[in-house]
Amino acid sequence: MKEKQQSIYKKVSLKELILFGGGEGFSLNILFVFITSYLMYYATDIYGISVAFAGLILTIGRVFDAISDPIIGNMIDRTNTKRGQFRPWIFWGSIIAPLAMVLMFSGLQVSMKFGYMTAMYLLFTLGYTMLAMSVHSARSTMTNDPAQRVWLTVPGMLTSIVAVGIVMIGTIPFTEAAGTNPLAQWRLWAVILAVLGFAGWRVFTLSLKNKDKYNPNRKKGEKITLSKQGEVLKSNKALQMLIISSATNDMATGFTTAVNVYFFAHVLRRTDLVSVSAMLILPIGLIMGVVVGLLANKYSKKNIFKWGSYLGLIIPTIMIIFRPFENIILLIILLAIGTGIGIITSQTRWAMVPDCVDYGEWKTGLRTPGIVTSVFTFFNKFGMAIPGVIVGAILAGLGFVVGGHVQGLAVQNAIVLMLFGGPLLGHLCSIVAIHFYPITRVFYKQMIEDLNARNAAKEN
Repeated sequence: MKEKQQSIYKKVSLKELILFGGGEGFSLNILFVFITSYLMYYATDIYGISVAFAGLILTIGRVFDAISDPIIGNMIDRTNTKRGQFRPWIFWGSIIAPLAMVLMFSGLQVSMKFGYMTAMYLLFTLGYTMLAMSVHSARSTMTNDPAQRVWLTVPGMLTSIVAVGIVMIGTIPFTEAAGTNPLAQWRLWAVILAVLGFAGWRVFTLSLKNKDKYNPNRKKGEKITLSKQGEVLKSNKALQMLIISSATNDMATGFTTAVNVYFFAHVLRRTDLVSVSAMLILPIGLIMGVVVGLLANKYSKKNIFKWGSYLGLIIPTIMIIFRPFENIILLIILLAIGTGIGIITSQTRWAMVPDCVDYGEWKTGLRTPGIVTSVFTFFNKFGMAIPGVIVGAILAGLGFVVGGHVQGLAVQNAIVLMLFGGPLLGHLCSIVAIHFYPITRVFYKQMIEDLNARNAAKEN
């Protein structure tokens, strides 16, 4: 039985697994975490933009990001060059995204700060979309082994934790260094992170060398029409349920990332704890990343995602009911545990997207990793776009003081409820949706056997 299972799956080498997962995890998150965690704080407290306009910048950028996903995904599906299908997009994205991030945090003194920041954020999202769509679409071509697809995310999760650590531990101490110009320090820090991200992408492309190649058998001018793509999406129940489960979590994450620094700055009034919290998250994240991989050797990704959603209810409930904010040690531990639990669902869902690509091919005979992946990310990013404007509107309506060190009680309570109430509701919605996800461990094996038989018949 073991030999039969091994024969039906195409596996990836250990070197490719490490380079792919490790490269994309570090390179995507060194940019993404910095933008999502600090852009709003930088815009209001450092650059001097109102909180309402700062929230609007995030919303505009994320909506644009979501809309651009299907467009880029469609173009990736149609790409067939001498450098492969994915690497051309990674090359240009790895230049555009870091450059735009540096310009965004340059502190350029212009009369229309809102317009300038919006333009740079849109440029950043375009480059980032090129990178993210290429990476997530390429994942389905690397391996179709169900457990190995999860393990493909493990190096990425581990290196993403390193990236998160660099950003969360280093940003506040570096930018608040004594006797320095805040704008200059933020600009220099953005340059450092941009260089690290660019270098990471150069390493990542090595993993695609043997997988991402020109396809000489593809007919010249062959196109994947919109009607065919629509049929793939319409019949893909697995993708539909995964989108709902994941997008609701991302909506919750949108609230968390938008107000996390505000929680430390204006509720606890301890910005130094941002770094302390990140340091504790590192070992927990490392452990959870490996645990998810080990679980995938025995259990279906559907069950792992469901268990992670149930566990995700615990910490937000404790925070809302008991508010242990005076006990700093307990608070930091609980926050770190909550982040570690969140890794279960965030890591597993990216291993489930390639399964949805296979499911779409099984249902329609058409393999479209670009459009399947991009539609998935479209709804996830749309979910993350909504909280930005809501956070800005709520805080502005409650009297948030831009650059102020002391906020009113209503503002502080709103920050707490958005930080912990969002994840609570997100996990509840995910639990309901994932129940209807059709791909179990047994079903997936049967599906791959069927696809292999079809492909073998075509060759004969």
